[in-house]
Amino acid sequence: MASQINFETGNRPEALVCMQEVLNGQLVDLQSDLGSAWNHVGVSRKDGAQDGEYSLILYQTDTWQLERNKTYWLSETPTWLFKHRTTGVPLVFMCTHFDHIGTVARNESAKLIKIADEWKDQGFNSTKPAPVLLGGDLNIEPTKEGYKTLTAPGGFKDIKNLVPKAHWYGNTMTSTGFTSSTSDDKRIDYLFVRDPLDIQFLTYGVITNKFEDEVYISDHMPLVVDAKLL
Repeated sequence: MASQINFETGNRPEALVCMQEVLNGQLVDLQSDLGSAWNHVGVSRKDGAQDGEYSLILYQTDTWQLERNKTYWLSETPTWLFKHRTTGVPLVFMCTHFDHIGTVARNESAKLIKIADEWKDQGFNSTKPAPVLLGGDLNIEPTKEGYKTLTAPGGFKDIKNLVPKAHWYGNTMTSTGFTSSTSDDKRIDYLFVRDPLDIQFLTYGVITNKFEDEVYISDHMPLVVDAKLL
């Protein structure tokens, strides 16, 4: 996992990595392998410390300065306000993991929109709102009400739909399980933006979670988006 992160972000010092269902032992190993250039923010959902699964964000400390952060327990949604150390550009990144579907997911989607609006105005010495990104495993497909609530007019925008199809890469489905069968594969992992404020989204990709050794790095495929802050 650390090798893949290093490869994908080797020439991208601004890269932010959103992860879900990370156990403390895995996090300790990952942080050790990545080294001191990387830090993470996020707490486990059982005790708010180290017991249970994390939803977290990895970032490179030479590039990003963490200004504020908060975890909302509506759906284990940590939210962070970063500032680019060189340009001073603010960026809000939300990382979530929905455990439920149906009505609960709809309600959580509506809450996420409200939370995003609360954070986007927390920029630094600027009259413009900060861009707000949301990533995570929503456990809902695009046809479900939770997704529709989240992406309704005035809500979030699915970044995939903001990238020209010629710049899409890889798979369509994101959840595969630990099996080669594709019958139950689903698209339930997403990257969203609250408003495409001064951001140009260049590429969208869903890359493989298994290589020739047949060992799955996860039962979900990683999503990768390249973006340019204008």
